[in-house]
Amino acid sequence: MIVRGVSVGILSAILCLYMISPLFVTVPMPADILREKANEEKKKDKERHEAYRRVQERIRILFEEKLEGSEICQVHKDNLKPDRVAIAYGLILHSQEYLEAQKRQFPNSNRFAYGGCVVRKPEVAYVLFCTRCREEETRWKAQQ
Repeated sequence: MIVRGVSVGILSAILCLYMISPLFVTVPMPADILREKANEEKKKDKERHEAYRRVQERIRILFEEKLEGSEICQVHKDNLKPDRVAIAYGLILHSQEYLEAQKRQFPNSNRFAYGGCVVRKPEVAYVLFCTRCREEETRWKAQQ
């Protein structure tokens, strides 16, 4: 009987331990989770900056060599040209009419680059633009 009781007791202890063992697994603390997410965001941010830097370098070379880009304006069917423009920082809100006209008539005017709300270096960016888009934007603004 004692042997049976001990066997049942040991068996119960094993089963009990088996049931609660997942509770012993290390649970990440909120600070660990936040640190991990911050590191992931840093990595993604670094990748975005690197991709942007590569695009800027490609357009800068076109600009310095006075070459056209291989991209084509979807409205005017002209090759896009490189340009060096100022970066506009801050919250820039265009009217709905302007946004619709831009989409329809001058999607590649690119007179400046948007830089977000926080002013950072650099102050200039390289963009690709369509000459006819810029002309169309000037005409549209004159009519407003």
